[in-house]
Amino acid sequence: MLNGTNFLEWKEALMFQLGLMDLDLRFRVSAPRALIDESNVDAKILHERWERSNKLSLSFMLQHVPRYIRVGVLIQKFTSMCYIGKGNIREYIMVMHGIVGKLNDLKIIILEAFLVHYILQTLPAKYDLFKVSYNT
Repeated sequence: MLNGTNFLEWKEALMFQLGLMDLDLRFRVSAPRALIDESNVDAKILHERWERSNKLSLSFMLQHVPRYIRVGVLIQKFTSMCYIGKGNIREYIMVMHGIVGKLNDLKIIILEAFLVHYILQTLPAKYDLFKVSYNT
């Protein structure tokens, strides 16, 4: 189990276990190109095997990362996000909402009212009028 100080040992053991279960294709072969109608049978089989390996190896790895590490990573990501005016603001809000959803799944409850307040605080000054109108 990963504990924050044993990453190399954890990775080595994990890769060994994934290899034994034949789930390490994702690490041995680059992602295959997207399938098209003209893709041959071999390409379709490789794509299917790679996708399966990718999905199951990720799930397997997450099972071997303690809850407190997953929570810490999500909280760090949540608290360090700040909208800088580039890109779609709706997308930024949806990413923040998604992180809170993952935290809630891990039993770290963040109320919707706090989320709205926090998101408003991370917006740049050009959104001050919006902040004032929302808070009234």
